[in-house]
Amino acid sequence: MFNILIIGEGRRTNELLAKIANNANISVISENDIALQDIATYHIVFEMNADRRKTLLIDYGYYKDTLFVKSAVFTGIDNQNNNVIGMNLMAGFINRDLVEVSTIFENTKENYDPIFTKLNWETAWVKNRVGMVTPRIVCMIINEAFYTLQEGTANKEDINTGMKLGTNYPHGPFEWFEIIGKKDVYELLSVMYEDTKDERYKICPMLKMEAMS
Repeated sequence: MFNILIIGEGRRTNELLAKIANNANISVISENDIALQDIATYHIVFEMNADRRKTLLIDYGYYKDTLFVKSAVFTGIDNQNNNVIGMNLMAGFINRDLVEVSTIFENTKENYDPIFTKLNWETAWVKNRVGMVTPRIVCMIINEAFYTLQEGTANKEDINTGMKLGTNYPHGPFEWFEIIGKKDVYELLSVMYEDTKDERYKICPMLKMEAMS
């Protein structure tokens, strides 16, 4: 059975714990306690808040037998060690049937897949870019929903209902807004617009107002 270390606390960590279930021996610590851990004893280390900072004080290259999984939605992965991969660790997306992961080393994917198989996870390797795939799509839909609301075309309840009935999504745009977290949606749209300059990601003023409130 795998030994897994989760660095981070709160809702996203709880979702990951539910995803891992009984498939591993799990330790959970805060970022402040990383220096107290013997990293070499863990097969996998999940850095839940890696988007928010460049890196923790870990020499990834030193722990070649440990796989480091970093939250990569807001920044992508630019670490040059082939034992570091990205994962969609955004709230609302973690404990799903399909896990989005990314790497900058295309030829090493086959090394990682057996690990996810042991965890009973189905994975989809996606392009290493800001927003990955599902968060990018869902946040764009949320943004468009706010434009619709701002224009007075429909109210939140009708937009939520229409999206769920029309696309069979589990949640409507404004429900996703709450599940993911208002500030995270705003931040992701901000970095996607900065990355692409695509008007689809230009933040609706009403969304910004709610995220900042």
